[in-house]
Amino acid sequence: MSNRTPLLALACLLAVFGVAGWWLDQPGNEALAEPEDSFGSPEISLAKFEKLETLAATACQCEFENGREKETDCWAAYQQERGDIQTLASATACYPISTMSDCFSVEGSDQCIDMGYSVVGHGVTVCSVEQARAIEQTWMSASQRVEDDLGRDHPEFSNRSDSAAEQAVGELLARLKRGEAIAIASSTNGCAG
Repeated sequence: MSNRTPLLALACLLAVFGVAGWWLDQPGNEALAEPEDSFGSPEISLAKFEKLETLAATACQCEFENGREKETDCWAAYQQERGDIQTLASATACYPISTMSDCFSVEGSDQCIDMGYSVVGHGVTVCSVEQARAIEQTWMSASQRVEDDLGRDHPEFSNRSDSAAEQAVGELLARLKRGEAIAIASSTNGCAG
């Protein structure tokens, strides 16, 4: 490899970025560029945000009670009220809970609506932070029991821990579906807080 190879590679890279920048500046290509205000425009009022928040809570509960096959029906009123207002949708990449949010520009500040807490691997979304924390706590407790029994270095620890935790979460979800009261964890230090 000659001493000029890194310089040639750098020159090629700069040329590619230069052409890409020029292309994005051409008329008709603006939609491909990163939006300046990712939270959406125009701003919405606090009253509109609160209405969307209420509709989201109702929609999430509907989906929880009726299953994902009714997701479109359950969220129709929320989607209609939101209309074409741009949002920044986000989700955490956590296990066993993934928090989903829609964020808006509300009277000069960015605010988010929790759309629900997806229970990874179960095809279910729970709606309250308390339910999500209970699921995280159930997962951690089941995993801890396996660790106490086998030790973390045991070759079967990971498989048995995951299996025990999945089963415990499934049992808790069944109790939630039946409307049973559950113990609420104040905080789990997980994605649900």
